[in-house]
Parts: sequence; C-alpha cells; structure tokens
Amino acid sequence: MYVDKSVEKQYISDILEMHLKQNWMSEERNPTRYAYEQSFGEYDVEKARKYINNPISFMKELFENDIDIVKVIKVKERLEKVVDDINNSLEKLGEIILTRQQHFSESSDKNLTLEKIILSKRRIENKTKDTDKVNFINLAQQRFTSPGSSNEAICPESLIEDAIYVLGKCIISSPQDFYNVLKKDCYKYIQEFSTLWKTQRADLCKKSLIDCIEISKNSYWNKVKGCQQRCPFCGYVLIILEIIIKIINSFFKKFYRSKCELAEHEPNTNHRASFHLMACFAGFRNISTNGPTLIICNEPKNFDIDYCKAGDCENNLKFDEHVKKNYPEWWSLLGQKQPDDDQIKQVRTMWINLKDELCSRLKMVDNTPDSWYQDYKHLAKN
Repeated sequence: MYVDKSVEKQYISDILEMHLKQNWMSEERNPTRYAYEQSFGEYDVEKARKYINNPISFMKELFENDIDIVKVIKVKERLEKVVDDINNSLEKLGEIILTRQQHFSESSDKNLTLEKIILSKRRIENKTKDTDKVNFINLAQQRFTSPGSSNEAICPESLIEDAIYVLGKCIISSPQDFYNVLKKDCYKYIQEFSTLWKTQRADLCKKSLIDCIEISKNSYWNKVKGCQQRCPFCGYVLIILEIIIKIINSFFKKFYRSKCELAEHEPNTNHRASFHLMACFAGFRNISTNGPTLIICNEPKNFDIDYCKAGDCENNLKFDEHVKKNYPEWWSLLGQKQPDDDQIKQVRTMWINLKDELCSRLKMVDNTPDSWYQDYKHLAKN
C-alpha cells in the first residue's frame, strides 16, 4: 500500500473526534436534542414514531447516518490528498535526481561509493560525512513528508539509513551514468504508479479508510450517547392504586421517556432534558377512564396535580414538592424550565397524528380535545 495504516487510523480518529465534539457532544448538539429536533421538532410523523418506539435506537440511527455522510466527504478529501502528496513527492524526487545529475555532469569524480554519491552536495566545504548525512536526511524528510501527511512512509529516515547500510560501500564507476539510469527509472515508476493507482490502489486505499470508520462507529457511539437516565415523569402514571403503578412502571421504565442530555456523569450531578413528552406517549392514563394523560411533565398545569411514589401512595405531594423529595437530581430543571409554545405545539401535533395507533396498542380511550384537531393536525409533514 502507498498509505501507512497507522497514519490513516490517526487521521480518521482526529477527524471523528473533532466532528463529534462539534456536533454530538455539546450543549447545543447532543443525541437527545438532535433526535427530538429531527422528529418532533420537524413535525415528522415517521421519525416521531421511531423516537417514541425506541429513542436510543433512533438516536443511534441518526448518529450512524451522520457518520456515513461525514465518511463520504472525508474519504474523498483524503484520497485526493493522498494522490497529491504522492505525486508531489515523486516530483520532488525527480528534482533531487536532476540536481545530482547536473552536479556530477560538471564533476570528474569516478569510482565513488553509493554512500558518498547519495550524501554528496554541491559546494560542500568543511563538513563532515556525519553532518552531510544529517543534512541530506533532513532535506529528504522536508521534501517528502509534512506533519500529518498521508505519505509519511514514502521516504522515512529509516529507509535512507538502511540503503546506506546495505549498499553504501558499493562502488559506482560513473556517478553521472548512475543518475541517468535513476532518472529513467523514476520516470517509469511515475507512469506505473499513475496507472496502478487508477486501476487498483485508489480503491484499496478507499476501502482501508472506510473500514477504519466502520470499525470505529460503535466505540464513538459509546462516547456520545451520554447518560442513560430517563425523566421519571414523561411516563409517570397519574393513578393512586399502588399495585397498578408498580406494574406499569416496571413495564415501561425502559422505554419512551426523555433521556438525560449530559455525558456520563457522577450520581450526584443533576440530570437535564430540554424536551419532554406527554405521558400518554408511554401509555399512561387515568385509571378510572383509561383516558391518555395529555400533559407534558413540566407544563405549568402539572404543578397543581397530586403525585405519589410507587409504594407510598398515601402521602401525595404537589408536583414541585414531589420532585424535590423523590427525584432531586431532576428538580433543578423540571422545577424551573417550562416547555415553550413551539414545543407544546410539536408534541400535540405528533399526538394527534399518532394517537389512534397508540391508543389501540396501549389500550387507552381517546379523550383528545376537539380543538386540537383543527389547531395541530395540519402541521405534520407526513
């Protein structure tokens, strides 16, 4: 291969790390916010359905789609840079050979060792062989490589040193003829490389880069998915019977609730979810009517409702006090931030368009206000 795999792995890693920090690991962009914005925020019924059915799976799908887009762009850019770097290096090699050829055409030197021919330079005065060697190697590295370039393996110091070590004592009877042959071979190699790159190596290089990204997908998803705790109220059933609460909570606790947006954090750190849903999306309803709970957990009217914790339904508390006592790690946001008008509109629109299938599947009796049909039904995209 013409590409050092370790170099390309580091390149892919650096590119993905930067992309993830900018687009998946900030307060403004994280999997939870992005999943909500792409579904409810876009009034997209199909994506909202995926979000409700399995939000983590939907977030991962969006993440992988985004990485696939980045993959196409960055692999294309990298392939262009690889071939440019190699062509530039070959061009520089040709210039070095031409410079040496001109030098020896003006010299009467004969029967020189390969080491002396390689390290020789014009107008060398008062320099030791070791200094010559260092200068030539530094020049070669300057011309053939640059930090982070894709052709770092083309002319590394070790290859030059190995060539001198193995063949350095060989006697070249005519340095001028030596460089004439080297010039022809270099031109031939450039032509062969161009053909080989177009017919084989470009595809192999492309596959190598793509494989690096594909192999890294899961590990990078694990970096960005963040805290897995869910809001305890987006799916908290508004009923008093302790046994029913226990059954429903144990069944639904794995699904549907708004996930914390933060990265993995210590247990004593407060959770945060900027967007919450109505409890009815999780199948929670009034036990006496089976009517869906059409309230977003941090809506103002929810603060007037009595709540109890499963197993302690004799001690009801208003929402604010209930959160402070039983879920203090969520109170800092739930107790202060309310959904804005756009969010209420988005959540209600998705309910209007998904309620029939949700009520049927989760055995709820539709109690949606008639005014919602006129106000929200038409806003959905599909």
